[in-house]
Amino acid sequence: MRKSLVAGLGVAIVAGCHAPLMPGPAPLAPAAGLPTGSVSTAADQGRVAVTIQWPYRTQVIPTSTERLRFTLSGPASKTLDLDRPYGAAPISTASLQVDVGTGYTLAVAAYAKQSPSDFEPSKLVASGQSDPFDVLVNKVSGVRVALTPNYVPSITGFTPTNGGPGSYVSVFGTGFGATSQELIFRFGGTPASNVYQYGDGTASVRVPDGATSSALVPVVDGVPGLASGSFTVLSSLGITPSTQSVASGNSYVFTAEATSSEGSPFVNPAVVWALSTDSVGTIAQDGEFTAIGTGTVELQIWSGNLLATASVTVP
Repeated sequence: MRKSLVAGLGVAIVAGCHAPLMPGPAPLAPAAGLPTGSVSTAADQGRVAVTIQWPYRTQVIPTSTERLRFTLSGPASKTLDLDRPYGAAPISTASLQVDVGTGYTLAVAAYAKQSPSDFEPSKLVASGQSDPFDVLVNKVSGVRVALTPNYVPSITGFTPTNGGPGSYVSVFGTGFGATSQELIFRFGGTPASNVYQYGDGTASVRVPDGATSSALVPVVDGVPGLASGSFTVLSSLGITPSTQSVASGNSYVFTAEATSSEGSPFVNPAVVWALSTDSVGTIAQDGEFTAIGTGTVELQIWSGNLLATASVTVP
């Protein structure tokens, strides 16, 4: 059952004929381990057995979920609530009796609390419903319910498309959710939790240490969205040339260089240009230095935690 949560929820239905109902809940996985002949006394019945591995980080069940409500419809109607126990990744089990019959469906709703002070979980964060299924005599039926989260994040674009660890990326998209829900972004397999959110579809995220070049993945309330684009993580910067003399009143264009996290040269990195003093010259963000005085000045570029310098002399 635990593995099936990545794709959806599963339950097992065990049906038989006129045998005593086995006491206590029965785990879902493996189905072969469920007690056989677990049926009712006076009428043909089966049992729906549910095992839930509650999420700790990323699962199809949203992280904020504190209650799962199972609603069985068909020849007989049943409702079963499972509240999340304490602990990082607890397991819940439960079961209920079901009349043998055809045309059942099972709906699952995931609820979170509206606020930390709420007594009961009442905010719907995900839901799903199974295809029709039958509860047959002496048969074990597996039922899968795919949960659809209310917030499924997607990225429509981000800028810049490269940067060093510690640099910030503006991300645009949809389904980022309310500010009360955790929003993170993954650079490959490295999560970045330093996120500033500006509404449902705009955020700023800091490139985490240890990130490598990859697509950017949004994660809202523990549920990942689709990977988007390609972000190049820079590992080093340089300026060409490293020393240069520029006559007063003239200009010279310097070039920023970079190396990606994979060790490959990277052209046109997104950097900030600056000078150690503004008394000798000015620097444009395309690397053009204009000499306005005399002396020597340090030219700087940086991207996040990365820094490179060059020396400019105005005789």
